[in-house]
Amino acid sequence: MKIVEYNNSNDIWVQFEQGEPVHTQWTPFIKGEVTNVYDISIYGVGSIGDGLYKTSVKGKISPQYKSWHSMMTRCYNDKYQEKQPTYKGCTVVEEWHNFQNFAKWYDENYYEVEGDKMQLDKDIIVKGNKVYSPNTCVFVPQSINKLFIKKEFKRGKLPIGV
Repeated sequence: MKIVEYNNSNDIWVQFEQGEPVHTQWTPFIKGEVTNVYDISIYGVGSIGDGLYKTSVKGKISPQYKSWHSMMTRCYNDKYQEKQPTYKGCTVVEEWHNFQNFAKWYDENYYEVEGDKMQLDKDIIVKGNKVYSPNTCVFVPQSINKLFIKKEFKRGKLPIGV
């Protein structure tokens, strides 16, 4: 990054190779604490990106970010996959490595069903799918999603889908 405007030690604008200028102060600049929204900071593949969507609003994690980060965790966190091995081999399409792209898709596709929690699903549309993408994902009520669980102890003794 480089300083593109210096007004005083509390009013500095810096520019990274990608994105818009970032407002900061001298001390964070010198310490290297100013971050670029395009830095790969989530599991070695994801970035926040520059755009309308924020990771939090009024101190609360945004629903778009919560869903995106959970998806990235399922696909790229080895410790999570040790506990949930069904996610081994799952990936996220490169377009969604940028949070801004996923968040836009989220807002265009998310809906609610009264009294039910919504879940992002990757394999109802394409059985056995291992890639999270705009063409393979859908939001589905948790009560419906549970019908497709293979684990008998969670689903009960009824066949899948019943």
